[in-house]
Amino acid sequence: VFLSPLGWHGGFIPTCMPLAHSPAIDAADPSTSANLQEARGFWNKRDGNNDGVIRADLGAVQAFKPVVVTTLTDEFNTPSGAQVSLREAIRDCGNGGRILFAPALNLGTAAIGASGALAIQGKAVTIDATSLPRGITLAPSGAWGAMTVNAAGSLSLHAVSIRDGDAAGGGGAI
Repeated sequence: VFLSPLGWHGGFIPTCMPLAHSPAIDAADPSTSANLQEARGFWNKRDGNNDGVIRADLGAVQAFKPVVVTTLTDEFNTPSGAQVSLREAIRDCGNGGRILFAPALNLGTAAIGASGALAIQGKAVTIDATSLPRGITLAPSGAWGAMTVNAAGSLSLHAVSIRDGDAAGGGGAI
C-alpha cells in the first residue's frame, strides 16, 4: 500500500504517510475533498506527487510536495544551487515534509562530510528512497553519527541504510 509505519510526521497524532509512488497521492475526487483539513491539521490540497496539479490525497494524511535530492555530494549552498544535497533538502523541507531521491542516485552512497551530522531540528521529516530499486546509503566521514534529531524533531527513514558512524560521538548512526 506504500504507507510508512505509524509514526510522528508533524501534527498532534501519529499517522501513516504515503510513500513515493503511493496510489493514494493526489487521487481523491476533487469535488468531495475541497477545503478540508487532514488528520494533522494541515489543509489537504497539495501537489503531493510534484506533477504541478494541486489535488487531495486519499486517506487521513496529505503528502507534501517533496524536496528531491539530486546529488550525493554533501554541500550546503544558500539557496540550493543547480544540485540539491541531502543536507540542503533537510534544511528546505517543511514540518511534515518528504525528501525523495532522483533516479540516478539509485544504490548510491551519500558521504556526510566535514560539516558534521545531518540535523533534524524542530520538525518531522520523512526521508524516502523507496522509489529507488536499491535504496540509498548514508556514510559519515568523520567522528560523528550520520544524523541528529532533537527532542522537538522526528525522523522516518525508508529504504535508507547507514554505515560507518562513530559511536564515540554519542551514537553510531542517529
